[in-house]
Amino acid sequence: MTTHRLTALITCIVATLLLSASPAFAADPPMYRKVALKSAPAHLIIPAGAPKAANKLNLLVHFKGGADALAKSFLDAKLDGVLLVIHWNGLSKIYSKPFIDNPNLLEEILDEARNAARKEGVLTADGDWDKLRTSCFSAGWASIRELLKDKKWFDRIDTILAADSIYAGFVNDDATKRQVSPDNMKDFRRFAELAAEGKKTFIVTHSQEKTPSYASTRECAEDLIQHLKLKREEADEMRKDGTHITSRAGKGSFQVIGCAGVGESGHMLHLTRISQWWALLAAGAPSR
Repeated sequence: MTTHRLTALITCIVATLLLSASPAFAADPPMYRKVALKSAPAHLIIPAGAPKAANKLNLLVHFKGGADALAKSFLDAKLDGVLLVIHWNGLSKIYSKPFIDNPNLLEEILDEARNAARKEGVLTADGDWDKLRTSCFSAGWASIRELLKDKKWFDRIDTILAADSIYAGFVNDDATKRQVSPDNMKDFRRFAELAAEGKKTFIVTHSQEKTPSYASTRECAEDLIQHLKLKREEADEMRKDGTHITSRAGKGSFQVIGCAGVGESGHMLHLTRISQWWALLAAGAPSR
């Protein structure tokens, strides 16, 4: 072996040893832990900065979306507690049916998630959930609608964030008159009433997408606004992430935020940029 090749080999070995030993090149610690549940297609997301051995811990249950992407949004939102993501592939019936077939399903999911949180050390052996916040995107609204029919869950749920996510049928199934079905909206209306009084938190965002055969997210949001006898205020707010807010309405801890955007791209923005809406939940109402 020539002197040049020997020197190069020694240099390579020394560099490798230095890199492996240097803390500057150590792998970054994970930002969150993800625990798969068996009672539903769900994942418990535990941020690295979550409390240790807490007696009470806030839980945000989100319906529809990928666990890893939503975990990053949860971290960006800097919301306290932990996140539970429940995701079925499909439309609204896929999200309502499990809770119709098994009225105890959410209790089973929360029990399993609680046991996982205890095992992971973020809850004490007898620790429990504190505030129960819920969130939904797209078809995920159907799960929350079913839960609100049960007084136990209606009373227990502290918060709802509907990210371009509440749809409904029409009175007499007549799409020509476009009168949103009061029966479909009655529990959302009751929740909105309590939020307007500051007893709950209810934040609704919507796109401008039109849905010919059923009430759109904008129409359902308008139904809640009219039910509370509020007035929608036009806006022209461009956020740093590109979200274009075009209208607002609200009272107390109830808020409706209208956004520009149509089609699949306009719809998906409410999921990919959900961290900005989650960040508002702790305060109970969006900052203006």
